[in-house]
Amino acid sequence: MLICLIIIFTICLASCGEKKNAASEEQQNENVVQHDQEYGENAIPPLLFYTNGVGVYLYYEIGSRMHFCIMPVDQQSLSEFQKAGTTIEKFNFNIANIITGIRIICSIALLFCPVFSPAFYTLYIIAGVSDMIDGAVARKTGTASAFGSKLDTAADFVFVVVCLIKLIPAIHAPTWLIIWIIVIAAIKAINLISGYVIRREMVSLHTKMNKVTGVLLFALPLTLTIIDLKYSGAFVSAVATFAAIQEGHLIRTGAGDNLETR
Repeated sequence: MLICLIIIFTICLASCGEKKNAASEEQQNENVVQHDQEYGENAIPPLLFYTNGVGVYLYYEIGSRMHFCIMPVDQQSLSEFQKAGTTIEKFNFNIANIITGIRIICSIALLFCPVFSPAFYTLYIIAGVSDMIDGAVARKTGTASAFGSKLDTAADFVFVVVCLIKLIPAIHAPTWLIIWIIVIAAIKAINLISGYVIRREMVSLHTKMNKVTGVLLFALPLTLTIIDLKYSGAFVSAVATFAAIQEGHLIRTGAGDNLETR
């Protein structure tokens, strides 16, 4: 979802140059104000994406095309949109988020590479390294944010899913290890549901144990040729289980609120 929104935002900005002779800013703003009268009841609530003083207003009616308007954005207009019930999202384009975006790109590219090929290992290592440094870069540059944390979580999810898709058919894991992995996944799912019920948003904590688990999971495919999977898999699963249980405890007690920001 996040990737799609970024793509839509980029396309809209690119089309700005092609629409210089279109309606004036006053006409555009008037169209925005009158959207309730112009579109029907089957419309999805409007969205406003903005960055660096430029906003893209999106409005989609089911069964029709997507309508958008590019306009300058300031604090006053943001307040007006907020009062009107428009969903507002700010995109923060900085070095840390770009590094996180590289992980998403590399993860998707992995789908088209043969498992354990030089290209696979190259993209895999780049994606893993980006996961290790984006948080440090965000803190170093003072750009850590809730948006960056959510983008990081989304990138981690894409990376993990792609790795599972590529690696599971290529390795022969013992049945007990597969069951263990399913249990860990169930615990993580319960954590997400608990976080949503408690906070009304998706919560994924960046605890030290989660970070250790991430490093071990990253290193696991690189060790398959030198360490038997039943030993390395058991060790990583034990750490992941502890990390998942700890995360659930912190979410349900509220003790991990300060760990959500990357």
